[in-house]
Amino acid sequence: MRWIGLLAFGAGLMAASCATAQEAAQPRIVIVTNNSSLDPDTQTFSRLSEGLKAKGRDPASIEWVRRSANRDHDLLERYAEEAIALKPDIIITGDTTATRAVYAEQQEAASDIPVVFWSLDPLGAGVVRAYDNTGTNFTGTADAPDTQRRELELLAAIIPGLKQVGMLYNPTYAPAPGALRELRAAGQELGIDVRPYETLSIDAFETSISAMKRDGMQAMIVGPHSLFSVNGRKIGEIALTNRLPTVSLVGTVLAGGGIAAFGPDFRRIWFEQGGLVDAILRGQSPGQLPVNRPPAGFSLNLKAAKELGLTIPPEIRSQASNVIE
Repeated sequence: MRWIGLLAFGAGLMAASCATAQEAAQPRIVIVTNNSSLDPDTQTFSRLSEGLKAKGRDPASIEWVRRSANRDHDLLERYAEEAIALKPDIIITGDTTATRAVYAEQQEAASDIPVVFWSLDPLGAGVVRAYDNTGTNFTGTADAPDTQRRELELLAAIIPGLKQVGMLYNPTYAPAPGALRELRAAGQELGIDVRPYETLSIDAFETSISAMKRDGMQAMIVGPHSLFSVNGRKIGEIALTNRLPTVSLVGTVLAGGGIAAFGPDFRRIWFEQGGLVDAILRGQSPGQLPVNRPPAGFSLNLKAAKELGLTIPPEIRSQASNVIE
């Protein structure tokens, strides 16, 4: 009986040990976002899950911790600090502002937790040293390298003698100065002058767009900022009223009266993020994983173009994945 009791006790210890090891083996991932959500019921998280499953990893085997600051900067800083204190296997950041917040807290804490980000301009934000080999503990997905050139090329193809383009510009957002630099560089090659119009509030939309029209701008490009994406329909409506052909990064402007949008393909982006997460969980260094830069999705508003008296060439129309007629 004594031996039976010892065996039973030993078996219990082994079971407890196995359970503890199993719990320890479960990876923990903290998600930090500023103006988006990766909650379980969102399409974004669904695509991330599909990307993980494609690599043979069950998302349910991961402990997920989610923090969304809803554009509260102070709260975002606290969430970034909390994410690092939890010492997860990976931190996922859902936008440039969250990426910068986590980077700043990591520098403060001398932390090297791997980070998988979505960012329009991680190079300009300072979180990577290069796109091919980041040289830091950050990797992820960034905007396509040719987005600004494609915006200008489209406008040049449909507006005869295009020479002047205004940019709705909010420099308080980290990627905005980089977008302006790229637009100006592309404009210099194409013979198009790009002039920024600083716009810091909803009340300034009408003022800036009217000023563009008065100054002889022939078209407008909407720069990156949540102020613009959240209020994109209003911007599109004002642009259409002022008869200013408008191209943007986001579909909300297109819905209001913009003629085209070259936006990130988030279905593809978050699917590929799953592959990066899996690679890091398998032991790869984020510094050696190149930043993904998939082509931007292209949408057209033919109804708005027609109202402005513009003709979209068939070869351009055929490239659009979404068309409003």
